[in-house]
Amino acid sequence: MSDKNNAMDQVWRSINFIRKSFRLRPRHIDQADVAALRDKLGIAATDEIIQTALEGVFPVGAIYINLTNSDNPGTILGFGSWSPVEGVSLIGAGTHTDSNGDKLSFAVGEEYGEYGHTLTVDEMPSHNHDYAKFGASGYQSGASSGSTSGTKSTTTETGGDLPHNNIQPSLAVFMWKRTA
Repeated sequence: MSDKNNAMDQVWRSINFIRKSFRLRPRHIDQADVAALRDKLGIAATDEIIQTALEGVFPVGAIYINLTNSDNPGTILGFGSWSPVEGVSLIGAGTHTDSNGDKLSFAVGEEYGEYGHTLTVDEMPSHNHDYAKFGASGYQSGASSGSTSGTKSTTTETGGDLPHNNIQPSLAVFMWKRTA
């Protein structure tokens, strides 16, 4: 087998090793992981092979996540152009039906949701308010009484008309998307 074929075989074994390793934990790698990878792959794991293997794990479009290091992955990994992903959670693309039978579809690359939401009248639970009024036949309770005389009564408004929080329980991390 030629040296070129040996090198390519080593690259593909490295890529498969890294992919297998990352299936079991979040996609997070730093300089210590690169050093450990070099040790696991042995002396033949040159910087070029390591970089090629890592580029196989983090192709254009990949998301890099790190809990403690805010450095651009281009600096950590030594390749690629990366854009920060801030203030959003990740959701799997496709269609899902929840436990209530509600079905939603999510398109790749689109952003969904809002941080706070003010209910519209259509979103409020169906309800009514009883009130008292004085009519010709005396004291009557409820909005449906049949009296045509007396004073029109209105319930007092309640509520602050403020949006409610829509943020799911989350863990803030540093996220980057590889763009080139």
